[in-house]
Amino acid sequence: MDSLIPTETREERRDDSLRTAVTPDPSILAREAEEQEPTIATAPSDDPPDGGLTAWLTIMASFLLNFVDLGFSYGFGVYQEQYKLREFSDVSVTQIDLIGSICMALSLFLGAFMARPCQRFGMRAVAVLGSIILFVGTLSAGFCTSVPTLIVTQGIIQGAGAGILFIPGAAIPAQWFSKRRALAIGIGSSGAGLGGVFWSLVGRLLISRFGREWALRISAFVNLGLCAIAIIFLNERKTRATRKEEGEKKEPILDRNMFRDPVFAVLYCGNGVSVFGYLVPFFYLPTFASTRTGCTPFLASLLLSMMNLGSAVGRIIFGAIADTRVGRFNTVLIGMAWAGASQWLFWSLANVRGSYGLSMVFAIVYGLCGGGYIGIFHVILAHVFDPTRLAALTGLFFTSELLGQTTGGPIAGAILQNTGEDWYPMIGYSGASLVMGALLGWMAKIMFERREKREREEGEKTEGRDGAA
Repeated sequence: MDSLIPTETREERRDDSLRTAVTPDPSILAREAEEQEPTIATAPSDDPPDGGLTAWLTIMASFLLNFVDLGFSYGFGVYQEQYKLREFSDVSVTQIDLIGSICMALSLFLGAFMARPCQRFGMRAVAVLGSIILFVGTLSAGFCTSVPTLIVTQGIIQGAGAGILFIPGAAIPAQWFSKRRALAIGIGSSGAGLGGVFWSLVGRLLISRFGREWALRISAFVNLGLCAIAIIFLNERKTRATRKEEGEKKEPILDRNMFRDPVFAVLYCGNGVSVFGYLVPFFYLPTFASTRTGCTPFLASLLLSMMNLGSAVGRIIFGAIADTRVGRFNTVLIGMAWAGASQWLFWSLANVRGSYGLSMVFAIVYGLCGGGYIGIFHVILAHVFDPTRLAALTGLFFTSELLGQTTGGPIAGAILQNTGEDWYPMIGYSGASLVMGALLGWMAKIMFERREKREREEGEKTEGRDGAA
């Protein structure tokens, strides 16, 4: 009988039978979909939670670590004044500057080498090591009576401890926040500003009451206690075992390949230039106020406290602004440019008139702008590059500050000393470094936007070709 059926009809019948054999029953498909739905709905997300108790406690830990490692260093101006005007008046200001400059340089430079230890041992273990070294450096400085020994203890050892603490404090917020990342980082980094406020005022009170040696010893124990609290709440979102299961690659100690990226290279140079002048007001404003306005030591230290308070507030405000339409790049670069311009404007006017009031205005404005931009600078790294590599990128990026942090203060001191205590050249140098850094930053921004536009256009062309095909 099949021979009487046309060939096309026989083929259609075979196709129908095949379709019937391989096509599942609709009811079976429905049941399978119902069984799979809960699995899809409850699949864990890899995105940061952007909130929650653990996340905010981790931000508190970041705040406390910044309070100790950078905040204590920002309060060095009190000790600078003590050394220059009272204890070591016969020693050159350039040599005294090395104590604070080396400490700040190591605080940031050593961060470049902490990404691998943080990845291998965890941020908590690294923070424990940093806390102990910082404690030893500060405590031993309390027994030193010469500038060279203070350079070793308060400069090198304390700076090494602060440098080891830097990455756990700076990089941990990015693990817990995405949409509000700049704000979270701003809140965490505001600890540096408030730490500067605290240690400027308390440092001066301790020196007045107990002397410089006991002031350092007491400070060492206070910082150790704050670090202990921070370490308890320093939670990483993914454990080392989890990261290993997910196939996380080992970070290189220094990823030199990043310098092949022109955006990173120009940003690196801009940041490196800016820091030559960034710390100059923190180190010299108390001395300026004492010599030019004739204020008391307490009022001189109050200027430093207000600058650090402005820095703390600026970090939060700039962090909130950076998450808006203004953008992260624009927020950072505007703050950097105004930090330099404020020195030319307000600090110069204070010098002309010998005015304590104008010195206070400058302290607040500079704190807001300078602290605001530097506190969230690494948000740009998370914005432009891979945010999951923020610890490694932050460490590498801040190696750009080694030369400026080490020599910026001593250069300012040499300018001041060689111009017969004329403050204008030093102020001009300090402000210029920040403005030049901002200009280089704008260049990097333009390069990044052009690259984004080019990649977007290439993507649209590719989609168009795929659609046509």
